[in-house]
This record gives sequence, structure tokens and C-alpha cells, in this order.
Amino acid sequence: MSAHARSRAELALALVLPCASCVLPDYDIGISNEAITNRHPVRIVEPTRLTAEAQAACDDPDTERTEQCPQPPPEQSSDVLPHFLDPVANPLYAFCSCPIGQQDTFARPNFPIYIEDRDEDAERNVDDLYAALLLDPSPSNPNPQTAVRYRIYVNPQDPIPRASSIEYNPIGRADPLLRELRLGNEFRDFDFCNGGSDVPLTEGMHALVVMITDRPWFTPTSGAIQEGVPDLAAGATFDALTYVFSCASSTSERCASQCKPIEELP
Repeated sequence: MSAHARSRAELALALVLPCASCVLPDYDIGISNEAITNRHPVRIVEPTRLTAEAQAACDDPDTERTEQCPQPPPEQSSDVLPHFLDPVANPLYAFCSCPIGQQDTFARPNFPIYIEDRDEDAERNVDDLYAALLLDPSPSNPNPQTAVRYRIYVNPQDPIPRASSIEYNPIGRADPLLRELRLGNEFRDFDFCNGGSDVPLTEGMHALVVMITDRPWFTPTSGAIQEGVPDLAAGATFDALTYVFSCASSTSERCASQCKPIEELP
């Protein structure tokens, strides 16, 4: 065989061999059971703060906009918090770290967070959803469950209750099965700077991460449950939102009058 012919044969063989590796065998293929597959991810649904004119248009049954406005309605406009609670732009977000035993009088009245999840198991039971509030979490923390705080408001082991009396019908979709997580309760407003731990937060910027998942929290083969860590291996989906806020020192002139003993608060 001439050198030219040999080169052509080697080129043809080189083109054929990769194609042989493209053939997929018909074994070792896993088939998922759609009756139990977690097909719909959990999702936080946040209301959008509307102007009075826009809200009136959405509430008017005679306007064509009505069908374009469905969202979980806030109980009041102040319930819709921005993700950056800027104390300069809004003095109501000028929070204080108070001495132990005192609370910030600027603590937020309890406000709702709505979560959507439509998954059902083989027996038509909807998923249980769980929430954890993480304070200043760090990706390098080998024990991420230690970032879970604000337990006086949210217990990561308790399923989030279904939302009641919420009129929310998304366009072109079925009932979203809303759950309602409340930050704050009837006994205590949500205190960003003093409710997260036994000691007041340090002066400066902090982050509160609200983590939601549709499976129990991850538990290592050997070790304690890691609250706030979704169990991805068990098919969990999750969603999260972050509030960035600032805490002023209790020694500042403003905080000296803004911090009050808990028993003196209404």
C-alpha cells in the first residue's frame, strides 16, 4: 500500500472511531417514578409594592388590568420590605443593637413571606416545607448549621403552615398551594439586631438569609442534622432571599432612647 493510500485509510479510521463511542447502551438507565418525583421546585413569592393608583386599578373589577395583577396581597404596604433595609433612605430601618434585656422599638411588626410549592406524593399529600433563618452565613463555615438564628421566631423543624384567606390565582396556572411564614409573632416584633442571638449584634452591616426547602434538612451519615442545609441527595429543592440591614451601637445617642426594656413594650 502506498503512503498516500495508507494515510487515507488512517484518516477514515480516525473519523469512524469517535462515532462508535456515541452509541448509548440500553442498560444501566434509571427510570424515575413520576408519582413521587419532586417535579415542582419550592419558590418564594414576594408581593410587589404598588402605588395607590396601581393598587386601585388592580382592585377595580371593571378595569382590564385586573387579570394582570395577581400576586399574594400584602396586608399593608409596609409588609413589603426591600432586600436592603437602608437606614439612610428610610429612617424606619435605622435599627439598634440594644443591651441585653432590651428591645429595639424600631423592630418590625410581624410580616409574612409566602412560599409556593405544588408537589404531592403518591398518596396525594403535599410536601412539608421548612424554613431556617441564617445570620451572616459563610460558605467556608464547616458547620453551617451554627448560622441558624432567630429561633424565637422560626423553628427549622416545624413545617410551614398553609396560608389562609389569601386570594392568589396566578395566570394560567393551577392553585400554587401557598404557605405563609411569619417573621415575628404576637408576642414580639421581629428584632433584626437583637432577636438573632443571646447577645446584641455588632455595630455595622449584617445579612439575614431566609432559607426554604421542601425536604427535611440534610443529615450527614455520621453527625447531627445540619439545619439550613437543603438535602439535595434526597431530591430537595430550595429557595432563599436575603435581607441586608445595619445595626447601630447601643452607646449612640439615638439608640439610648430607642432601646427599651422588653417588659415596657406594648
